[in-house]
Amino acid sequence: MTDLAPYLDKLSAAAWTAFINDYEVYRARGGVKRVRSLVSPSALRTLQLRVKLTASPGAAAEGAAAAPKRKPDDVAAAESAEDDRFIGAVNGFFAPRSPMEALDRFRSVKMSTSEVSIDAVMAYIQDYDRTEQACSAMRPRSGEKKLVALSLPGYVPSA
Repeated sequence: MTDLAPYLDKLSAAAWTAFINDYEVYRARGGVKRVRSLVSPSALRTLQLRVKLTASPGAAAEGAAAAPKRKPDDVAAAESAEDDRFIGAVNGFFAPRSPMEALDRFRSVKMSTSEVSIDAVMAYIQDYDRTEQACSAMRPRSGEKKLVALSLPGYVPSA
């Protein structure tokens, strides 16, 4: 039995990040609902106005289903590719627009607890990894050394 699918009803960078994290867990546990079907109509309309989205939901699957020699695996692959394009487009919308904005995002990642524990460290690493993915197009020019230097202050537990 799969977990309850996440649902995005309010559109913000934080809400989108939480939704995508929950959606990945949902899919990994066998969930089959398409990503667009889990976005509220108002959020989807806003995204369609602000983000260059691909064809309407299901267009790739309908085209694949209409082809006489398509197998169910081909339809699933087309749907998965459409979901990936949608997620990529929305991720791009919320991505930083400059290297300075990317640096600010990296600097904002901090441990969320005042006690050092393996759970706190793992949560910090996951937050930093998500930030690195979100900022991939605007990574600092100095590369990995700069990213490591930016990550170290965040390991300090918050007061």
